[in-house]
Order: sequence, then structure tokens, then C-alpha cells
Amino acid sequence: MLSNARGAAILANTVTTATFRGPPMIACSTNYTDWPPATAWANLLALATILDAPAIHIDFAHDGAGAAAALRTSLLNIQKFFTPGITGPWQACGGGLPVSAPICGPLFFFDCVSLPGGQPDFTVANSGAGIAAQIARAGANFRRNHLYGYAQDGVWTVTGESLDKFQRPPIHTLRYPEFLDPAWWTGELLNFWKSGRPASVGTVTPFDTVYRQGLTRLATQEGAHPGISRHFLPSLVADETTGLLVLTHN
Repeated sequence: MLSNARGAAILANTVTTATFRGPPMIACSTNYTDWPPATAWANLLALATILDAPAIHIDFAHDGAGAAAALRTSLLNIQKFFTPGITGPWQACGGGLPVSAPICGPLFFFDCVSLPGGQPDFTVANSGAGIAAQIARAGANFRRNHLYGYAQDGVWTVTGESLDKFQRPPIHTLRYPEFLDPAWWTGELLNFWKSGRPASVGTVTPFDTVYRQGLTRLATQEGAHPGISRHFLPSLVADETTGLLVLTHN
């Protein structure tokens, strides 16, 4: 796996209370040396540097089919920093998160196999999309005490699970050519995380319009996933933003 220094500490299980910076950003690819994943990863690292946040890149070509399970073990090792009894600003949650579901930070995938309609196929195990979905299905979302603003204000839906009892971490939508532009990561994406508003708000589309777009999209999923509207910030799935977070998936 690739990582920055803070991500490497998570993988090596050397994080301490003093050095803990929350859950890592996680990027997923079939092969992280290919283009465009390599360029997207370099841009994600620039964002991680601004936030002083951990970042990890997992792929199939170098890390193998068992890499997601190995990463899960590393994430479980920092679970203790989210439980009562830890002093300092990262003390969290006391909400009874299952030990088997480690907390994940923002999830990205840099490649996918497309379905006939153009949507990513999250069932292809060795693709970036498939690896991201595997991590999301095994992880837990956590909306407090992290560095990512509104980035975690969504869920990865799993059929049969109650969204009001447990939420899986959301996955960011695949966005090319934006992923290839370093200014998008450190400008538009970072500002969206901080404000919950797309860049066009105030210049092209009023925020209330964007918000209503998101509410409309969420309402269409209430039948399949009851309560989903309560677990998404509507602007993150609005048509205006092409959906910053994945809302529907196979």
C-alpha cells in the first residue's frame, strides 16, 4: 500500500494519542502505478498535506486480493482512539460501535468497470470501485472528531441494514477530469468539505436550489433504504454537483 507518513503510522500500528489525526483518507485502484490513478493519488496527497491527515492508497496489482482485510486490521488498531477513556480532543463516541467495523475516513476510487448506463460497477472485486465498496461494507462512518468537514455526511447503503442503527462510510463519486487537477482537490473539494456548498453556489445556482435537488434525489431512495434522507447532507448528492458522494449503487 502507498501512504503518507501519517498513513504509514496507521499501517505500522505506531500511532499514539499524541500523533493520532483521525481516520485516513483511503484511495482504491486496480493498479496505483497506472495513469490516471497515479496522478489522482498525487493530488490527494496534496490535500492530505494541507489537512495534516493520514492517507492510504490500496490496489489489487501490488497489494493483492487480501489487501482490504489487511487494511481493516490496521484500522481496527486505531479503534481505541475512538472509545471512552482516551483523553484529548479525539475522545469519542461511546455509541457502541461494533469492534468488527473499523472507522473509515473519506473513500475514493480511481478506476472502475462501467455498467451499460455508465455507472460504476461496484461488484467487480479487483477494480478500484470494487475495493472501495468492500471497505465501505466492512467499515463504520463517524461524523465527529475528524478533519474532513462535511465529507462524511453520507452513508454507503447495505440492503437489510437499518440506517438509523448503523451507518457505513460514504464513497466519493469518480470524477474525471477533476481528479487530475490538483487545484480541484485543494480548492473546490476542500471548500466543499468545509462549507457543504458546491463552488457554483452564489455565482450560478442558489444554494436553496441545490439543496432541493439533493432532497429530491434522496426521496427517490426512501423506498429501498428507509431513512436515507436523514443521513445525507442533500447538497452532497445534488444534480448540480453530479453527486459528490455516491448515492445509488449495485
